[in-house]
Amino acid sequence: MQKTHFTARKIILFESLSTQALITSTKTLYLLHFLMQSADISFFKLVFTFFSFAFELPSGYFSDRYGNRRAVLLSRILIASSMLFYCVLPSFAGFLTANLLLGIADAWESGAKDSYFLKQCLLQKLDYQKLKVRAAKYTYAVNFFLALVSTTLFQASIYLPLLLTALFYIAATALLLAMPDDAAQPEQNKLPKNFFFTSKLVLKQILRRRALVLEMLFCTTCTSILISNFDFFSMIFESAGISVSMIGVIYASFGILNIIGVKFYEKTRASRFSSAVLLLMPFSFLFLVSRSVTLILLGVCFQEIFFSYYNIHLNISVLNSIEDLQNSSYFQSMVSLINVVLRIVLTAIITLAFKVFPFGAVYGGFAAVTLCATCIYLRHTLVKDKS
Repeated sequence: MQKTHFTARKIILFESLSTQALITSTKTLYLLHFLMQSADISFFKLVFTFFSFAFELPSGYFSDRYGNRRAVLLSRILIASSMLFYCVLPSFAGFLTANLLLGIADAWESGAKDSYFLKQCLLQKLDYQKLKVRAAKYTYAVNFFLALVSTTLFQASIYLPLLLTALFYIAATALLLAMPDDAAQPEQNKLPKNFFFTSKLVLKQILRRRALVLEMLFCTTCTSILISNFDFFSMIFESAGISVSMIGVIYASFGILNIIGVKFYEKTRASRFSSAVLLLMPFSFLFLVSRSVTLILLGVCFQEIFFSYYNIHLNISVLNSIEDLQNSSYFQSMVSLINVVLRIVLTAIITLAFKVFPFGAVYGGFAAVTLCATCIYLRHTLVKDKS
């Protein structure tokens, strides 16, 4: 029992250390300080997404054959390195390299982390799904306190949030090194050596689950647009006359709002009430360009609550769909690949839209697309519930 609690605590601590909360509110300000434009910021997001896509399947295949822990270790090291690139080379080339590394790190983590912890929990007879929800709440609480001090640290030194984030990921790497290595587990040696055969096999497994495909399309569309929009929060706040010190307080509240989103998922999953409330999120984009501080803050609240709701909802749906631990990392990597393809398309369209249309018009497009996606999703899920 003591070992079980120790395993759970290590997983929660690892998740809490793997945070970028210190730079969430300051990264855009940092880029603007070095004269980057809106189109540049969107382009960096596109680079991140492309390299996440390029390494998605190779990383999942490597994880299942040679060990999930090794893949997660590499992702922690790459993220720490990217933070240092932001600091050491504060230019377009440096920021490009940093986002390239972040994209690769995102690919190496997806699937591998959940597969590794899932196997460790099975060995200790722990319910990983419940632990994942619990860890999410602890992580959001940590993010709250880090975001609260992020702008204060930024005002003291624009490099400080990035350097501390690098230290957090180095600490997470050290913690993971102290956990059991899964490279020698026998089920990994049973994975087919033919990469393309494995891809075909796993893709068929995913496409057979129509409910999962619908969840992926809906959640990925909404979260991709939300992520693209998050980069402009600081700009929106400044244009509304909100001071830099208050921006830190606002970003700090995101941790609390994310916890509310997780609790909302726990209490209302698969209910008609939660389905109806989802219709509120698209209107948040209109609130953000209203120039009314009250509406902007209300829109931010909606977005942060629903962002955590979408993420935990999709994560649990994917975990529930895993049938074979032999290819669990590759299964999740294939899911992530499909998500990344959609994110690349959406990010490219958004980058082009910012070059062609006014800022407010792009946000109107965000509202229209997410509203259509929500209506289509609700139509299919409600029909399924009736049947």
